[in-house]
Amino acid sequence: MKGVTLFTIPIAAALVLLASSMQLSAADKKDPLHVNDPVLRTLLDSHITAIGGWSSWDAVSSMRLRGQIEREGQTIDCIFVKKRPNLIRATLTLPIAGKKNQSLQLIRAHNGNHAWSTTRMSGAQEALNHKILKGSEANALLGDAGVEPLLIQFWKSEATLTLSASERVGGQHCFVIKASDTTLDGDYLFYLSVKTLRLLRLVHVHPKEGRTVTDYNDYQTIEGVSIARRQTIHSSQTGHTIVTIQGVDLGIGIYADYFNQ
Repeated sequence: MKGVTLFTIPIAAALVLLASSMQLSAADKKDPLHVNDPVLRTLLDSHITAIGGWSSWDAVSSMRLRGQIEREGQTIDCIFVKKRPNLIRATLTLPIAGKKNQSLQLIRAHNGNHAWSTTRMSGAQEALNHKILKGSEANALLGDAGVEPLLIQFWKSEATLTLSASERVGGQHCFVIKASDTTLDGDYLFYLSVKTLRLLRLVHVHPKEGRTVTDYNDYQTIEGVSIARRQTIHSSQTGHTIVTIQGVDLGIGIYADYFNQ
């Protein structure tokens, strides 16, 4: 088979090679997780191994992501804090035009029961305004609250996962996994690199808000888990956004009250 690579052989054959070359430890096997298709199951097992394995991700109880968001020519500092099972708090810090060394903080959070937002001056405790979030705003926060990658969350929650035709992303051949379920807000397509088994692209097709494409780059392994430090987002609703993660802290000591209003 001279000259034959994973880029030219059929998907099923590529997955057979993956299964034989990637030895899963007993601690990293989670059966059956409802996936009956042996080809898809092999791909999912290989993917979780490629990003750190079950034991490493199970050990992550919380995380803090620090970085910047670039959008429409503006750069905003951001901090995302997540805690199992579904708590999240996002803080965006915006400089105030014409006021040196002063900034405004926009905070959004979900405590597992309800979502809320508030605005305050940086360093101040008193809120300038505060409101409870409902509907799509609350659902979007809750959807981002998981510590584990979204594909793994869908797998665990028994969403319907199917293997689609392979495609290329940025010149790289990819396996494509579709997630769909009546409980999801539309369809999701996960593009996994044939070469690395990491996620390169996520396409979310929302029935009302349209299509969002997120590309993942610059992976780094931190305490055994693989995390993308750069996300480029193209949305029919919000346009072009770049999120750069500059610091990652895992297993931080954070109380549940931090996510309450």
